[in-house]
Amino acid sequence: MIKENGLPFKPTNDTLATDLKQALKEVKNGETTTVSVDEFMKILDDPVSYTND
Repeated sequence: MIKENGLPFKPTNDTLATDLKQALKEVKNGETTTVSVDEFMKILDDPVSYTND
């Protein structure tokens, strides 16, 4: 940070905006999944292994 006089990369939130738009589109189209609290906690513990089948 000292050498670059700031962050050595340009922080953006472009993917956040894109992800949010996609999520809102899915909700609007009724493309949602209902899970129990226990299932949700498992997803939070290991989101990579979650599949929406």
